[in-house]
Amino acid sequence: MQKFKIIKKNKVNIIPLIDIIFLMLVFFMLATNFNKDKQISFSSNMAKEILKKESTESILIIKIKNGNYEILDKKISMDEIEKKYFAQWDSIKFKKIVILNDNKSEFQFLITMLDLIKKYKIENVNFSNEPK
Repeated sequence: MQKFKIIKKNKVNIIPLIDIIFLMLVFFMLATNFNKDKQISFSSNMAKEILKKESTESILIIKIKNGNYEILDKKISMDEIEKKYFAQWDSIKFKKIVILNDNKSEFQFLITMLDLIKKYKIENVNFSNEPK
């Protein structure tokens, strides 16, 4: 009689791996915080629409032109903005900030403004390029 060798092939069972991947997916979906209140809205070339939606009386409009800050078409320094508006944000009538940036200003002026907004924990901020 002839004896046959039985060769066992090693198999990889992929079903438990799929289960683990789905469990990790569910875990990370549940652990992630989707808080819409902390988002910063950014719109490009939408300044006219932003200003039409709400009355301009409740909006503080800060323009960044050629490296200078302007409020109500008057040049103002960053220190004055901080003292007059941001330090007293809770007591003044403005509810929203719109930052209008022209294409000629350096990016650092916008970043400096954002740092100041973050310092005073002001949340309702919109950005746009200045309307033409």
